[in-house]
Order: sequence, then structure tokens, then C-alpha cells
Amino acid sequence: MRGPLLPPTVPGWRSRAERFDMAVLEAYEPIERRWQDRVSGLDVAVDEIPRMCPNDPDSVQWPPEVVADGRSRWPG
Repeated sequence: MRGPLLPPTVPGWRSRAERFDMAVLEAYEPIERRWQDRVSGLDVAVDEIPRMCPNDPDSVQWPPEVVADGRSRWPG
């Protein structure tokens, strides 16, 4: 079946961002349950990042923790 199962006007409808947020929380729940003492000070956040379409991609100044292959440069 193509398209959404529920129209946006019904209470059960969730936006794509809301569904992603719920998936992150569901994935994090067993981690938190198992290692609660180690992750109790950890805050999990999902932020929307606007799409960028620079005229000259080589002129964009990326922060040092952002790399082209998607991995983090932070230790750990």
C-alpha cells in the first residue's frame, strides 16, 4: 500500500520526524535499562538540521567533528 495509513487529521497520525524520535527512544530504552548506572547523566536529543545547498561546496566551513564518511572524530 502506498502513502500514509492515517491522514494527518486523526490522533494516531505522526510526522516523519515524530516517528524517527519514537524509533530513537525505543532503540535507547534497552540500553538505558541495562546500563542505567552508566548512562544516567546522558541526555539523548534529536535535532533537525536544515538542508544546505551552498553555491560553492568547497567554501563551507565544517566543524572539526564532522567528517565526510559520517563517522565522528570524537574519542570513544
